[in-house]
Amino acid sequence: MFVDRLISSIKSKSNSCVVGLDPTLEMIPEHIRKRHIVRGTNKEIAKAFWEFNKGVIDGVFDLAPAIKVQVAFYELLGLDGLEVFYKTLNYSKEKGLITIADVKRGDIGSTADAYAKAYLRNSDIDSITVNPYFGSDGLNPFIKESIENEKGLFILVKTSNPSSAEIQDLKTETGFIYEKVAQLVSTLEENTTGFSNIGTVIGGTHPEHIKKLRSKLKGFILVPGYGAQGAKAEDISHGFLDESLGALICSSRSITAAYKKYGEGNRYQRDARRALRNMIDDINRHAKIGGKTKWQT
Repeated sequence: MFVDRLISSIKSKSNSCVVGLDPTLEMIPEHIRKRHIVRGTNKEIAKAFWEFNKGVIDGVFDLAPAIKVQVAFYELLGLDGLEVFYKTLNYSKEKGLITIADVKRGDIGSTADAYAKAYLRNSDIDSITVNPYFGSDGLNPFIKESIENEKGLFILVKTSNPSSAEIQDLKTETGFIYEKVAQLVSTLEENTTGFSNIGTVIGGTHPEHIKKLRSKLKGFILVPGYGAQGAKAEDISHGFLDESLGALICSSRSITAAYKKYGEGNRYQRDARRALRNMIDDINRHAKIGGKTKWQT
């Protein structure tokens, strides 16, 4: 089962940190750009993205339990970019990482079914993010495929962007919209006494929502927003449950573009690793259960 593989990876690495691979041309170190980019074509940029991604993975694979790859940055480059998207997931799997394809898909009927099959039948993808806007009949095809293929889902509940309140914090007669979505997720979770394969996404910039919803959900909470978006370790510590499990804390730019803070671009792998180590230490200091920190030594 997905959640068993995830927990095993977390325990073997002694942390719950996720590295996000969201490359932009501006993020790529100059020496990689010079090697691949002459005319600025999508194919050239895609080659630069691939070298960069591979280097980051090589720098962090023995520290991070999981990698999250956001499809939008690859779709921007057309078929050349999508090839790198799937190569990145494949290489991450080869290096023993749990993979999260951040695709935020959602629809109904045969379209939702097609999306679910496209991603959840791919052997290089362990889990995906899903948009719940269409309700349960939009989620059911994803749940069906996740069960049959032993994959994970992370369903958006409360996102990290400031304007999420415009819709997600709307009040209904029985609670806020985000609470209704969390309630829907809880009804779809497997009947299990442990962690569910169905998780949620709750932004680290909203610690009060994490604290409020943690006890109502059986799955892991994927928590974006740490680092560049401003979420702090103490803000997101409420996502952890027994044995410092239950939350996956994601950081992208703060890791992959760390060389801009620490040093030169030709040392981007070393600096990504350094930034991740700092993140792990910071998160583990706050992943306290019953006054103790499972991973802290």
